[in-house]
Amino acid sequence: RLIALVAAIVLPGAAWLALRRGDDGRGLGPLRPAAAVTIGAALWIGLLFALALVGQLRPAVLTSTAALAAAASGLVLLARRRAAAADKTGNEAETDVDPAGWRPWRFAGLLLVPLFATPFIYALTPIASWDAQVYHLRLPLHFLEMGGFADVRFSVYALWPLNGQLLYALALALDDFVLAKLLHGAAGVGVALLLLRAVTMATPPAAAPMPAAAGGLLAAGLFLGNPVVLYELRVAYVDLFVAGLFGVAALALHAALERGRDADAGADDLRKPLALAGLAMGLLGGAKINGGVSTVVLLVGFALAGGLRSAALRRAFATRCLPLALLLPLPWFARAAWETGNPVYPFLVGGPDWTAELGARFARWQRDEIGMGRALRDHLLLPWRVIVAGGEGYARFDGALGRAWLLALPLAALGMRPRASASADAAARFVRRALGLGALSFVAWATASQQMRFLIPALVPLAAAAGVSAAQLVRDAARRASAAAAAALAMVVGLAGLGVAAHAQQPLWAPAARTLAVYQRDGARLRQEDPRILGRAPVFHWIDDRLPAGAHLLLLNTNQGFFAPRPWLADSFFEASQIAAYLRGALPDDPAPGRVDVAAVELRLAALGVDHLVIENRAWDDLVYPAALTALVRDPGRARVVHRTADGRFTVVALRWANASAPQPPNPPS
Repeated sequence: RLIALVAAIVLPGAAWLALRRGDDGRGLGPLRPAAAVTIGAALWIGLLFALALVGQLRPAVLTSTAALAAAASGLVLLARRRAAAADKTGNEAETDVDPAGWRPWRFAGLLLVPLFATPFIYALTPIASWDAQVYHLRLPLHFLEMGGFADVRFSVYALWPLNGQLLYALALALDDFVLAKLLHGAAGVGVALLLLRAVTMATPPAAAPMPAAAGGLLAAGLFLGNPVVLYELRVAYVDLFVAGLFGVAALALHAALERGRDADAGADDLRKPLALAGLAMGLLGGAKINGGVSTVVLLVGFALAGGLRSAALRRAFATRCLPLALLLPLPWFARAAWETGNPVYPFLVGGPDWTAELGARFARWQRDEIGMGRALRDHLLLPWRVIVAGGEGYARFDGALGRAWLLALPLAALGMRPRASASADAAARFVRRALGLGALSFVAWATASQQMRFLIPALVPLAAAAGVSAAQLVRDAARRASAAAAAALAMVVGLAGLGVAAHAQQPLWAPAARTLAVYQRDGARLRQEDPRILGRAPVFHWIDDRLPAGAHLLLLNTNQGFFAPRPWLADSFFEASQIAAYLRGALPDDPAPGRVDVAAVELRLAALGVDHLVIENRAWDDLVYPAALTALVRDPGRARVVHRTADGRFTVVALRWANASAPQPPNPPS
């Protein structure tokens, strides 16, 4: 199913490129595979957005469209291939067949395959990660159930850019949420292959195929050898999509800069890579609310690298890159502005269910509780701390990097110096640009939310710089030593990359083996059962069995509700709890404003249309509900406990109008 889904996404992009091929110079050249993936994703995201907007985002529509798109694209590609075989005079640079020098790239890609076995075994399990249950998976499932975009009260995520989540809607329509997790893992595979191609682009493989392949393996291994990346490979987040788009845009901008140095470069030599960069940046801006920061980093990096000095580059940049980068994310922000009056809801100017106090609490949480401080000394120590002190919990960036970066970054710096030969100097320029882009990304990350997973895009140019620098060292050794010594060094570099990635996976091997044993023992049952049933917490099993279909839930102290079998509401962030503010009467549109007694809290719950509270028995440091809520739960005339889980984790409370036909309580208090 994963292969079918990836084919349905990629084939339309490849068909688009095939239909637009002509005798137009170098065109995209080795960027064609990345362009096919990016264009295919863009076509699907545009279609899914349009279907959601008109209320036709339904499984039957998506499955039939996917089948038709894959079949039509396959026919187009087959026809173009037959035409190319009949006419051998086509532009060689625009063929899909790599030159002989690219064959080591294919071999290196095969060597990476075993590194994805462990994360993919984890991805097959019927377990959804925290944020995926909150919105990455919950929102596309909700949109599918409603037929399109629908309001989800207290979920600010529902009005954020959701490019990745739209692709998850396609996965959910074709199968289930496990397929969505695998799709995100496939994006990580794409990033690794992109790094292989980036190194071979910067290190001409025809002249030195082994160094290029070895450097590519090192770059891919450095990226995959980070615990935070390994975690992302097996969950349905969007950070690997973002990393891939960031890498595609960076590589396309580099290609444009290099072609801009050639006096014989034609207009298409500049326009096509810049159009690809703009498309990737546009999708990047529509992938996350802070995706625009990554776009700004790319644009600043392009300008600092001399992208605006040439008149030809400026024209191509202004007509191809910038419009796509700026216009493609606009529908998301226009939708938020239409719904709330704030295009970046809830930030800057607030909006429904949001106040200045909540904004201040959210900013304080991001600034003071995530990372290891914001003083000058903390910023100076930040690169060291990120590498050696990352781990679980926001105080340690909530993620870890591999310590191989302590050696990889100095190695990358060695490749910055100018070289005498043209090809070596071009590789040095690549290293300088990649390191500069990584540094800009790190600075932007350091000044914003210091969550480790938000740093993943910066790892792509840094890993590419280390790989190209290592390839250059192997090439230098080949000139000064025997061919056997150079081959041995290339093998050491390639194995080092594979070893870094394998070492990071070592703690996961035993649990993955146990998981695989379970699938081997109970595979038939697991295939027949709904994965959502297997991954559901016991409290949701009880709710599914005992509560009426019309029940509506309010989740308190938890917002992991993807497996909930009834409609539900929950907070987006506990650190800036909208529900607590609503129950305190602190939101402008609350019933009984200013009152926080038991009767007023009951009236507010009734106004939400909920009739059951699902309470996880845990405390959050920054989450304080009004005391009147506790009093209501303990008042047998207003509420009653109908279920407690055996482990004491969850309590289900029925409000006094539960099972009534109307959402309002009988005889509501005056």
